[in-house]
Amino acid sequence: MTDINIMLKKGEDVRNRLHQMLSEKEYASEDIKNLLAAYTDIALEHHESIYLLIDRKLYVSAFGLVRPLFDTFYRSRWIYGCATKEQIHEIFNNDSFQFPKMSDMVQSIDEKYASDTFFSSIKDNSWSAMCSYTHSGLLAICRRFTGNTIKPNYNEVEILEVLNSTNVVIILITRLFFIAINQMTEVKETEKLILAG
Repeated sequence: MTDINIMLKKGEDVRNRLHQMLSEKEYASEDIKNLLAAYTDIALEHHESIYLLIDRKLYVSAFGLVRPLFDTFYRSRWIYGCATKEQIHEIFNNDSFQFPKMSDMVQSIDEKYASDTFFSSIKDNSWSAMCSYTHSGLLAICRRFTGNTIKPNYNEVEILEVLNSTNVVIILITRLFFIAINQMTEVKETEKLILAG
């Protein structure tokens, strides 16, 4: 079994456990909880799609979904820690809500969570690459060739990085949701999943 296959199995196990934890509870209906529940479910679906695409060796599509997953990650953090009740209500009821520019959103998250530059560093080190893959930019174009042949060119290290980072992101999004609904047993279990990483 290759390292990629091992990571695919691990990601599936993590995702299945998070789905199970989410399905075991009923939650009070409030805009913020509904938003975070929806974002968590969206993230899990993106994660599953990325994994299915990598398993099928459809790498450009898999890599292209990483940015929407991280976008969901940042939005959920911003909503929980930075958005006002009015903004939350508008997000939940108006599809034309304008989120802050990504760099401003991430800076606000770092400030609110007192995380120094943790979230900004993640964004600064990966966002332009994520955008390039999502928007069929140069990174996606260059990976279409092996030598002079049109054949995808993705190495194992890059694939494993996508698989690992997306595992961490879905755990963090789900953990945040459990914090928001004050389910501390589940928060601790998600923390164990991170440490098992």
